[in-house]
Amino acid sequence: MPHTGHNGHGEMLGRLLLVPAHNDLQDLERANFHRTKPVEYALREAITALSTVRSDIDEIWIDTPPNLGPLTRNALMAGHSLISPFTKSDLGLDGLERLMTLVDQYLEFNPYLRIAGLAMNFGNPRTIMHAEIRETIRQRPELAPYLLEAYVSEAERFNQAPRLWVPLVLVEPNSVSANELRAVLSEVMQRAE
Repeated sequence: MPHTGHNGHGEMLGRLLLVPAHNDLQDLERANFHRTKPVEYALREAITALSTVRSDIDEIWIDTPPNLGPLTRNALMAGHSLISPFTKSDLGLDGLERLMTLVDQYLEFNPYLRIAGLAMNFGNPRTIMHAEIRETIRQRPELAPYLLEAYVSEAERFNQAPRLWVPLVLVEPNSVSANELRAVLSEVMQRAE
C-alpha cells in the first residue's frame, strides 16, 4: 500500500510502498489453506500477479517473524536474497543452523535463493558473548562465509519505530542505529558485487 508518510516525511519516502506487519498475520499462519499447491507458494504467486500490474517495482523487501513458520517459508520460496539477523546466544545459533537447513531444502524449489548475510542483532563488541558467538560462527563452515562484520546494537528507538509510521533511518538519519543499519546493508551490497 502506498505510504505517504506522517509527520511531514512523505517527501522523503518518494515512491516507497510499504505493507506493514499486522496482527492478522498470526491468523494467516494458523489458517488451513485449501489450495491445489502447497501454502508456501502463496507469496510467490502474489508477487508474480503484482508484477503483471505494477511493472515499476524494482525491489521487494520481506520481513518475516522470528520463526520458521509458514510466513517465513513463503518468503524463502519467493525471495532471492536472504539477510538474517541473529541474537548473540546459543538459541540464536540454533536458529541459524535450522534456517540454513531449510534454505538448503528450498533451493530445490527456488534456485534464485541465496544467503546475502548473517547480521548479529543486539551486538556489543565490548562484551565477551559478542566475541564468543562470532568465533563459534567462524568455526562452522556452513555459517562462516555469510557472517557480516557489521552488526546492530540494541536501541530503544527500534521498539518505537512502528509508532512513527516512517522508517527509523528517515526519522533519525544520523543516529547510531541508522548508521549501523546502513553498515549492514553496505556490507551486503559489497558482497553482492
